[in-house]
Amino acid sequence: MILTHFILFMAGAAAPAVALPLWRRVGGQEPGAFILKSPDSRIEFGMDWTLDEGETITGSTWSISQLEPAGGLTVVPDTARIEGALTAVLVEGGVFRRTATLKNRVTTSAGRVLSGSFSMRFGDVEAG
Repeated sequence: MILTHFILFMAGAAAPAVALPLWRRVGGQEPGAFILKSPDSRIEFGMDWTLDEGETITGSTWSISQLEPAGGLTVVPDTARIEGALTAVLVEGGVFRRTATLKNRVTTSAGRVLSGSFSMRFGDVEAG
């Protein structure tokens, strides 16, 4: 698989204007596992792609599939970005005890189309 990690940006309510090295890599997701997200939070998620030497990401689109009716997760308009081999987007919302999948599809300078996704469940998140 080309996707090496999904990334969770630990930030406040606004889209951050910081470099991606401040991201916390949360690793690959086990089948059937979910990221827990508070329905009230706005969080920037990202994907770290492994590309061939000299290859760049030329396009990135994000989509959401609700695994259950009325999942409530939305992509915040105009927040998608590309920095090197990393892609990111700010998401918000969710309905308590529902689930959704966030998917990223990228095109590369080599003409490849790659995609990766991860699922999240909405609920109370304890500060750690």
